Amino acid sequence: LIADPDTVCMGTCTEITDEVTGCDSSRYVFNWSPGINVSFGPHTYCPSTSGWVKLTVSDGISIPGTDSIWIEVVSPPVARTDTTVCEAANAFNLTATPIGDFWTGNGITNAATGLFDPPTAGAGQHEEIYHFAGCTDTVIVTVIAFDAGPTEASCPGLSPFQMTGFNPVGGKWSGPNI
Repeated sequence: LIADPDTVCMGTCTEITDEVTGCDSSRYVFNWSPGINVSFGPHTYCPSTSGWVKLTVSDGISIPGTDSIWIEVVSPPVARTDTTVCEAANAFNLTATPIGDFWTGNGITNAATGLFDPPTAGAGQHEEIYHFAGCTDTVIVTVIAFDAGPTEASCPGLSPFQMTGFNPVGGKWSGPNI
């Protein structure tokens, strides 16, 4: 028996195929456990728990042949909640449980740790996907563009002026003479 894949995410299916040879194939009797269609495969099998799939084939003449395969069912991973960051923010690790597999998406600079770099991703919404044992979960990271506005200069002793044209509004200006 062959299952492709032999590890499935809860709520998904696998394709089970069998290869039976010898004697008179028109006389084959298939006995699947758990109850799968009693014929040649392939069969789509959607288990809710991990367990063995067993096939016994007989032709009424020879000794029945038996094979089995273990199908592992895993719970889907859970990634962190969606988040919003500034384009100028430092890189940070996205998190998910269980740990141990990899991340993909625009802005991921280390697939193993889930390191997300906002400047690399650029402004906009980014779908970052955590993969674990054939299952996935998605985090949407919204990166807000940062624009300090036009270059403005002044000299000591001149009148103060209002900074304009920056995006996003709010925040706090800092630096010498601010």
